[in-house]
Amino acid sequence: MYPNQDIGLTPCECYREVCRRRFGTREQGGLPPTSHGDTIYGTLPVTDPIAPWQVEFYERDDGRCPVEDFLNGLDKPARAKVLGLIQFLADQGPTLPFPYSSQVRGKLRELRTQYGRENFRVLYFGASGREWVLLHGFTKRTSTTPERDIRIAEARMTDYLERRKRVEP
Repeated sequence: MYPNQDIGLTPCECYREVCRRRFGTREQGGLPPTSHGDTIYGTLPVTDPIAPWQVEFYERDDGRCPVEDFLNGLDKPARAKVLGLIQFLADQGPTLPFPYSSQVRGKLRELRTQYGRENFRVLYFGASGREWVLLHGFTKRTSTTPERDIRIAEARMTDYLERRKRVEP
C-alpha cells in the first residue's frame, strides 16, 4: 500500500509520497479527484479550492508517526474511512463542517468518523500556510474527548511548532 517502503523510506515519508501522488505538490496546484462526484455521501457539496490543503503527519524525534501507527492498527475498512476523511480535509480545508470536523480547544480540532460501533478521532491543527498537521489518532469510547488525548495532542502541537521555529529563521 505504501510506495517506496521497501527501499528504505520511513513510514511517514511513504505517507507523504502517497499524498504527493494523490494530491500533487503545492506548486502543481493539483486537486485530488473525488470518488463521490459532486457530493460527499450525496449530501455535502464538494468545493474545489484554488489549491488543495497539504496534510502533514506529526513525526516524533525517533521518526515514528503516531497517526500512522493508529491507522495501521485499524482494520482495512475503518482505515479506508479515516483516510477518506483525511482526503476530505485536504479537499475542503477549513470549510469542512460538523459532523466531519469540530473544534476541541484553541487551535486544536478533531476529524470525526465512525465505522460500525467504533468512533474514530484524529486530532489536528492548522499550521501556517495551507497546511494541516495530524497529531494524534484514537478510538473514542466516551461521550467527551478524553482530556488525556487532548493533552497528548497539545504537547505534540507545541513540539511541532518549537521544532519548526528552530528550522525557520
